[in-house]
Amino acid sequence: MDTSKPIEVTVHKDINIYVFKKGNGSIAAVWTPLKDPVRIQVGMPKDVTGYDLMGNVIPNLVKNRDSLIITNSPIFLTSGLSNTGFASKLSKAECFLPEVRADARLRSTDTADLYLSNLTSHALGVNVQLPSAWKKRQMHATIPANGSLVLPIHAAGDFLPGKKTNVSCKIVTSGNSVTTINKDIITYPAKRATEKVVVDGDLSEYRDIAPIVMDSPKWIYPSGGDAVANKLWAGPDDLSMRVWLTWDESNFYFAARVKYGRFIQDSEGPSIWNGDGFQIAFDTESDAVASYVSGAGGGYGDDDYEYGLALTKSGPQGFCWHAASKNSTMAGRLTDFAPVIKRVDEHTLNYEWAIPWSNLYPLKPVPGKAFGFNLSHPLHPNKPGEVYKYWMGLGMGITGGEKNPCIFPTFFLTR
Repeated sequence: MDTSKPIEVTVHKDINIYVFKKGNGSIAAVWTPLKDPVRIQVGMPKDVTGYDLMGNVIPNLVKNRDSLIITNSPIFLTSGLSNTGFASKLSKAECFLPEVRADARLRSTDTADLYLSNLTSHALGVNVQLPSAWKKRQMHATIPANGSLVLPIHAAGDFLPGKKTNVSCKIVTSGNSVTTINKDIITYPAKRATEKVVVDGDLSEYRDIAPIVMDSPKWIYPSGGDAVANKLWAGPDDLSMRVWLTWDESNFYFAARVKYGRFIQDSEGPSIWNGDGFQIAFDTESDAVASYVSGAGGGYGDDDYEYGLALTKSGPQGFCWHAASKNSTMAGRLTDFAPVIKRVDEHTLNYEWAIPWSNLYPLKPVPGKAFGFNLSHPLHPNKPGEVYKYWMGLGMGITGGEKNPCIFPTFFLTR
């Protein structure tokens, strides 16, 4: 086989085809990264022979318009055709896979964005069919070949913060492939401050704002039941918290009252994540979508932030692990806007932090704006010095080795 650069044949993002020279003919490697087998219909050359990964001949390989089953184990097809001729034949393959992948995020209290990814090598017309909750029941668009499209859809009425918001639709392509979305998005309000916020650790100015109360195993991840069974959490006196999020024209405010069985924080700066304290993260544009749609790996984007705050032996510290591209110089440093952390009694701490809007750019103080937000607070491991494996918070995607803002809860800035 000639090891010069092969010809890549693109018929679908989930089908890999590479054609190499082989003497006066050619050989093609064909496979899919998917777990399940895929059927493709392709007009084979009459002289084609197929082999599996072990070199065994694939029996009964029909020569014309054959229905070929491919898996994640490559098969090899040989032909007397040139590599360009064989590649041309294979480029006409029809695949029996969805042509579009899709996800949805909320942009504001009355708008959602549909993220549509074209898995084929040709432009696709799509007809998006929506239920009565949306102003338009049908929308038409074209997705570029191997490209993507963001399609805003407008609700017939405002979404209600604090409730699950359902986004559902059917996407039918010009080739009659059907993709559906049926997604429940958890939402919370971040209410505008009703009085001037003084960051002093007192928290009395939040009395008219309903807190998020975390005092049961349902708030423990990755499994509250496992944490209880492993004696990592014995009840609200061991770890529980009330969290408030609010805002005004100058700052976004994070506040929490945390009850501890015992308080342990022996680290400073970048290592405060491994002791008592908070990690908080923002997807400021509410635009992180599932990797199977975006084609990108996990991790934070250019508009995301991850901060931490803790009471260290040197006093309260705020730290930035990740910042949006405009504020990239903040990442890996202590913040110059320090939190206030006040001890209420032997087992209770008040946390309070004003984050200037400039340090959350591009998020702006606009009522109705949606953003992704998550927080976590570690549970102590059984043995001192071990890295914690369980935490109390709003969900996955911020800790446990995974940075995945597409699964953050959605918050709205409300009046």
